[in-house]
Amino acid sequence: MRRVALSAALASILTLVITGCPKDDPAPGTNGGAPSASTAASPSSAASAGSSSQTAAAVPATTEVAAREFVAALADGKFDDAVKSYDAAMTKALSAAATKAFWNTLVEKNGAYKSIERVVVEKREKFEKAHVVVAFEQRQKELQVVYDAGRIGGLFVDVPWDAPAYVDGAKFSEEHVTVGDLKLPGILSKPTGAGVPAAALVLVHGSGPNDADETDGAAKPFKDLAQGLSSKGIVVLRYVKRTLLHPELFPETKPYTADDETIADARAAVALLKARKDVDPAQVHLLGHSLGGYLAPRIGKAEPTLAGLVILAGAARPLEDLVLEQMKYIGSIPGTPPEQAKAMSELGEATKKAVKNPAMKASDVVEFIGSKGPGSYWLDLRNYKPADVAATLTMPILVLQGERDYQVTLADFAVWAKALASKKTATLKKYPTLNHIFTSGEGPSTPAEYDKPNSHVASDVIDDVAAFVGGHAKK
Repeated sequence: MRRVALSAALASILTLVITGCPKDDPAPGTNGGAPSASTAASPSSAASAGSSSQTAAAVPATTEVAAREFVAALADGKFDDAVKSYDAAMTKALSAAATKAFWNTLVEKNGAYKSIERVVVEKREKFEKAHVVVAFEQRQKELQVVYDAGRIGGLFVDVPWDAPAYVDGAKFSEEHVTVGDLKLPGILSKPTGAGVPAAALVLVHGSGPNDADETDGAAKPFKDLAQGLSSKGIVVLRYVKRTLLHPELFPETKPYTADDETIADARAAVALLKARKDVDPAQVHLLGHSLGGYLAPRIGKAEPTLAGLVILAGAARPLEDLVLEQMKYIGSIPGTPPEQAKAMSELGEATKKAVKNPAMKASDVVEFIGSKGPGSYWLDLRNYKPADVAATLTMPILVLQGERDYQVTLADFAVWAKALASKKTATLKKYPTLNHIFTSGEGPSTPAEYDKPNSHVASDVIDDVAAFVGGHAKK
């Protein structure tokens, strides 16, 4: 769920068009998919956009034509020609050699270039963003080329997304907002023609540096949820996670907690919704997925006036225990080399041992499945039992679980069910065919399943969340 992008940066208006990209396409300047907010400088202003030191290419008649010509130049290996379309800042940040490396990485990961499938141009103030769907031998990718005064000021990689059947574009619109003290780019999906303040929902991400759509492989579960629920009359707010845009705020040697990583921004998003005239402040709900579901009761305790919590695949047991289970499960998938399975199991065991170290100090650097972070993060969660906290809350709670989920399993669902058994306003539901991101499949779930094109959150989940938000709002 990490965004890997090549851009002239994430400043002002450009940050508002971040949608994310899959973790398997490292681009020049990134650390193999590690969280990186940008790899270059900001898009230049209109005044300086054409002041590149290179010989400027003739500006094509339309942005669509320009984008097609740019991608064609990349495909033909004409990288010196391609970079002539860059604006001054992009030219400084991204050489022809770096552009070549970027393209070669796409080909290496996705197979030989085949064709341009389609181009859609999105206009936003003085910027234009061309969504170029490119067919490679193994899969399609979407190149998002941002133009400023006719020159390229940003370049992103994403996966094509076709709206599922339950999304009705005529029934909602989207507005770009900013969330919290870091002004994180957010997208507000809101029903059209409601006439009265509507119920609303904040979406809180899972672990890792997530984009606003919670992109994971070919799936965009938060985009599915937001647009599907807005098609049913609900205002939905999703936003870019701060660990994606500002990894520098989370060095391994600086103490921080889940409050800094996730909770503060979720609460800011709640406040944003409650302050809007098109939202009923008494009907603001919060949905957490995975880590977001694990933390949802803690957010609910801090925000007691929330109308309800929705927990999707929320861990109910210690995270380090789940990680060990995940490593062993993945190692057991048919075709996994024995030495790889052994290494994964050992990594999971080492992670569990490190996190459970009784002598841990807040200032310690703790390794967690290959990454490093401060002991303060794990000490903060050591005695946290989300299901027990949920049982103390007065607000309605909906817990949903895919039975094919190997990341958060039915063992966690059982913990939620036991803790909430006597809570009359708690509803729990399982879906036999759904996985961790609530897309459907058959047989044991695998990581490769997330790369399946046009994988969408199941319509039953959309219906159940919509019914809960509509039926459990505080009056």
